[in-house]
Amino acid sequence: MTLSKFSLSILASMIVLFIIPLFSSAFAATLQFNPSSLSKKTGDTFELEVIVDAGDKQVLSVDALINFDGNVLQVESITNGTYLDIGQKDFKNTGKAYIAGVVAGPGVTVTGKGTLAKILFKAKAKGRTNITFICEMGEKTESNISEASIDATDLIECSQNGQAVVVVDGGDTDRTSTSSGRTGGGTGELPQTGILDNLVILSIIGGILFIVGVGAKMLL
Repeated sequence: MTLSKFSLSILASMIVLFIIPLFSSAFAATLQFNPSSLSKKTGDTFELEVIVDAGDKQVLSVDALINFDGNVLQVESITNGTYLDIGQKDFKNTGKAYIAGVVAGPGVTVTGKGTLAKILFKAKAKGRTNITFICEMGEKTESNISEASIDATDLIECSQNGQAVVVVDGGDTDRTSTSSGRTGGGTGELPQTGILDNLVILSIIGGILFIVGVGAKMLL
Protein backbone atom coordinates (compact mmCIF):
# COMPACT_ATOMS: atom_id res chain seq x y z
CA MET A 1 0.00 0.00 0.00
CA THR A 2 2.87 2.36 0.86
CA LEU A 3 4.50 1.62 -2.49
CA SER A 4 1.27 2.43 -4.30
CA LYS A 5 0.92 5.83 -2.61
CA PHE A 6 4.56 6.62 -3.32
CA SER A 7 4.15 5.60 -6.95
CA LEU A 8 1.05 7.76 -7.34
CA SER A 9 2.88 10.73 -5.86
CA ILE A 10 5.82 10.32 -8.25
CA LEU A 11 3.48 9.83 -11.21
CA ALA A 12 1.45 12.97 -10.40
CA SER A 13 4.59 15.06 -9.90
CA MET A 14 6.10 13.98 -13.21
CA ILE A 15 2.89 14.61 -15.17
CA VAL A 16 2.62 18.14 -13.74
CA LEU A 17 6.30 18.73 -14.49
CA PHE A 18 5.79 17.89 -18.16
CA ILE A 19 2.31 19.30 -18.75
CA ILE A 20 2.86 22.80 -17.31
CA PRO A 21 5.73 23.65 -19.70
CA LEU A 22 3.71 22.21 -22.59
CA PHE A 23 0.84 24.63 -22.10
CA SER A 24 2.98 27.63 -21.18
CA SER A 25 5.00 27.23 -24.37
CA ALA A 26 1.82 27.22 -26.48
CA PHE A 27 1.52 31.02 -26.38
CA ALA A 28 2.64 32.86 -29.50
CA ALA A 29 3.20 36.58 -29.82
CA THR A 30 1.19 38.90 -32.08
CA LEU A 31 1.25 42.30 -33.74
CA GLN A 32 -1.76 44.60 -33.51
CA PHE A 33 -2.86 48.09 -34.57
CA ASN A 34 -4.43 50.70 -32.32
CA PRO A 35 -7.02 51.88 -33.22
CA SER A 36 -8.38 49.10 -35.41
CA SER A 37 -11.06 51.09 -37.25
CA LEU A 38 -11.14 54.67 -38.54
CA SER A 39 -13.29 56.88 -40.76
CA LYS A 40 -11.55 59.87 -42.36
CA LYS A 41 -11.90 62.51 -45.05
CA THR A 42 -9.50 63.11 -47.94
CA GLY A 43 -6.57 65.16 -46.69
CA ASP A 44 -6.92 64.04 -43.06
CA THR A 45 -3.93 62.65 -41.19
CA PHE A 46 -4.14 60.05 -38.45
CA GLU A 47 -1.81 57.98 -36.30
CA LEU A 48 -1.75 54.21 -35.84
CA GLU A 49 0.18 52.49 -33.08
CA VAL A 50 1.95 49.23 -33.91
CA ILE A 51 1.55 47.10 -30.79
CA VAL A 52 3.63 44.05 -29.85
CA ASP A 53 2.10 41.50 -27.48
CA ALA A 54 4.62 38.85 -26.41
CA GLY A 55 2.91 37.66 -23.24
CA ASP A 56 5.53 36.27 -20.87
CA LYS A 57 8.02 35.47 -23.64
CA GLN A 58 11.42 37.18 -23.73
CA VAL A 59 11.83 39.10 -26.99
CA LEU A 60 15.05 39.99 -28.79
CA SER A 61 13.76 41.78 -31.91
CA VAL A 62 10.64 42.55 -33.96
CA ASP A 63 10.08 43.07 -37.68
CA ALA A 64 6.78 44.57 -38.83
CA LEU A 65 6.11 44.57 -42.59
CA ILE A 66 2.88 46.44 -43.26
CA ASN A 67 0.61 46.45 -46.30
CA PHE A 68 -2.14 48.90 -47.35
CA ASP A 69 -3.73 50.43 -50.46
CA GLY A 70 -1.33 53.12 -51.67
CA ASN A 71 -4.10 54.71 -53.75
CA VAL A 72 -6.08 55.47 -50.60
CA LEU A 73 -3.36 56.15 -48.01
CA GLN A 74 0.24 57.27 -47.77
CA VAL A 75 2.69 57.22 -44.86
CA GLU A 76 3.89 60.65 -43.75
CA SER A 77 6.26 59.56 -40.97
CA ILE A 78 7.10 56.82 -38.48
CA THR A 79 7.84 57.68 -34.85
CA ASN A 80 9.76 55.38 -32.52
CA GLY A 81 7.84 53.64 -29.77
CA THR A 82 9.11 52.58 -26.36
CA TYR A 83 9.06 48.78 -26.63
CA LEU A 84 12.36 48.39 -28.51
CA ASP A 85 15.07 50.53 -30.06
CA ILE A 86 14.13 51.14 -33.70
CA GLY A 87 16.96 50.12 -36.01
CA GLN A 88 15.19 50.65 -39.32
CA LYS A 89 12.02 52.25 -40.67
CA ASP A 90 11.17 52.47 -44.35
CA PHE A 91 8.08 53.73 -46.16
CA LYS A 92 9.44 54.76 -49.56
CA ASN A 93 7.52 52.00 -51.38
CA THR A 94 3.87 52.83 -52.12
CA GLY A 95 1.49 50.73 -50.06
CA LYS A 96 4.19 49.34 -47.78
CA ALA A 97 5.91 50.24 -44.52
CA TYR A 98 8.65 48.42 -42.64
CA ILE A 99 9.75 48.79 -39.02
CA ALA A 100 12.53 46.85 -37.29
CA GLY A 101 13.16 47.03 -33.56
CA VAL A 102 15.86 45.42 -31.43
CA VAL A 103 16.79 45.35 -27.74
CA ALA A 104 19.01 48.08 -26.35
CA GLY A 105 22.09 45.89 -25.94
CA PRO A 106 23.61 42.46 -25.22
CA GLY A 107 21.88 40.57 -22.43
CA VAL A 108 18.82 42.82 -22.58
CA THR A 109 15.35 41.41 -23.34
CA VAL A 110 11.80 42.76 -23.27
CA THR A 111 8.50 41.06 -22.55
CA GLY A 112 4.81 41.82 -22.26
CA LYS A 113 2.94 44.35 -24.38
CA GLY A 114 4.12 47.67 -25.77
CA THR A 115 4.25 50.14 -28.65
CA LEU A 116 6.85 49.38 -31.31
CA ALA A 117 6.17 52.54 -33.34
CA LYS A 118 3.55 55.08 -34.38
CA ILE A 119 2.75 55.54 -38.07
CA LEU A 120 1.34 58.82 -39.34
CA PHE A 121 -0.91 58.24 -42.37
CA LYS A 122 -2.55 60.70 -44.74
CA ALA A 123 -5.82 59.96 -46.53
CA LYS A 124 -5.18 60.48 -50.26
CA ALA A 125 -8.46 59.58 -51.92
CA LYS A 126 -11.91 58.13 -51.39
CA GLY A 127 -11.88 54.41 -50.68
CA ARG A 128 -11.56 51.68 -48.09
CA THR A 129 -8.42 49.76 -47.17
CA ASN A 130 -7.31 47.13 -44.68
CA ILE A 131 -3.94 47.85 -43.12
CA THR A 132 -2.37 44.47 -42.39
CA PHE A 133 0.87 42.77 -41.42
CA ILE A 134 2.51 40.74 -44.19
CA CYS A 135 3.23 37.50 -42.39
CA GLU A 136 3.82 33.86 -43.25
CA MET A 137 4.76 31.15 -40.77
CA GLY A 138 8.37 30.08 -41.15
CA GLU A 139 9.39 33.11 -43.23
CA LYS A 140 12.16 35.30 -41.83
CA THR A 141 11.85 38.14 -44.36
CA GLU A 142 8.39 39.34 -43.35
CA SER A 143 6.82 40.15 -39.96
CA ASN A 144 8.57 38.35 -37.10
CA ILE A 145 8.87 38.43 -33.32
CA SER A 146 12.15 36.77 -32.39
CA GLU A 147 12.58 35.12 -29.01
CA ALA A 148 15.68 35.76 -26.92
CA SER A 149 16.95 32.19 -27.30
CA ILE A 150 19.87 30.39 -28.93
CA ASP A 151 17.97 29.80 -32.18
CA ALA A 152 15.95 33.06 -32.00
CA THR A 153 12.64 31.20 -32.43
CA ASP A 154 9.96 33.18 -34.26
CA LEU A 155 7.10 33.52 -31.77
CA ILE A 156 4.61 35.22 -34.08
CA GLU A 157 1.23 33.66 -34.86
CA CYS A 158 0.31 35.17 -38.22
CA SER A 159 -3.38 34.23 -38.12
CA GLN A 160 -3.85 36.11 -34.84
CA ASN A 161 -2.27 39.38 -35.96
CA GLY A 162 -4.58 42.37 -36.03
CA GLN A 163 -5.55 44.73 -38.82
CA ALA A 164 -6.90 48.27 -39.11
CA VAL A 165 -9.81 49.15 -41.41
CA VAL A 166 -9.74 52.70 -42.78
CA VAL A 167 -12.65 54.25 -44.70
CA VAL A 168 -12.07 57.55 -46.51
CA ASP A 169 -15.05 59.71 -47.53
CA GLY A 170 -17.42 56.81 -46.92
CA GLY A 171 -15.48 54.47 -49.20
CA ASP A 172 -16.65 53.06 -52.52
CA THR A 173 -16.68 49.81 -54.45
CA ASP A 174 -14.23 51.04 -57.10
CA ARG A 175 -11.37 51.48 -54.70
CA THR A 176 -11.55 48.86 -51.99
CA SER A 177 -8.40 47.09 -50.93
CA THR A 178 -8.07 43.81 -49.13
CA SER A 179 -4.78 42.51 -47.82
CA SER A 180 -2.32 41.14 -50.32
CA GLY A 181 -0.13 40.04 -47.45
CA ARG A 182 0.05 36.38 -46.53
CA THR A 183 -1.28 35.48 -43.12
CA GLY A 184 -0.06 31.92 -42.67
CA GLY A 185 -3.48 30.33 -43.08
CA GLY A 186 -3.91 29.59 -39.40
CA THR A 187 -7.25 28.65 -37.90
CA GLY A 188 -6.79 29.92 -34.35
CA GLU A 189 -5.45 26.59 -33.13
CA LEU A 190 -2.31 26.26 -31.03
CA PRO A 191 0.56 28.20 -32.63
CA GLN A 192 2.85 26.35 -35.02
CA THR A 193 6.23 28.00 -34.55
CA GLY A 194 8.44 25.55 -36.44
CA ILE A 195 9.37 21.89 -36.81
CA LEU A 196 11.69 22.05 -33.80
CA ASP A 197 8.82 23.12 -31.55
CA ASN A 198 6.66 20.29 -32.92
CA LEU A 199 9.37 17.73 -32.17
CA VAL A 200 9.70 19.06 -28.62
CA ILE A 201 5.94 18.78 -28.06
CA LEU A 202 5.85 15.24 -29.45
CA SER A 203 8.77 14.28 -27.21
CA ILE A 204 6.97 15.68 -24.16
CA ILE A 205 3.78 13.79 -25.01
CA GLY A 206 5.81 10.62 -25.49
CA GLY A 207 7.49 11.17 -22.13
CA ILE A 208 4.14 11.62 -20.40
CA LEU A 209 2.77 8.42 -21.92
CA PHE A 210 5.92 6.55 -20.88
CA ILE A 211 5.63 7.79 -17.29
CA VAL A 212 1.94 6.86 -17.17
CA GLY A 213 2.82 3.36 -18.39
CA VAL A 214 5.60 2.93 -15.83
CA GLY A 215 3.34 4.20 -13.05
CA ALA A 216 0.58 1.80 -14.05
CA LYS A 217 2.98 -1.16 -13.93
CA MET A 218 4.22 -0.14 -10.48
CA LEU A 219 0.66 -0.05 -9.22
CA LEU A 220 -0.16 -3.55 -10.46
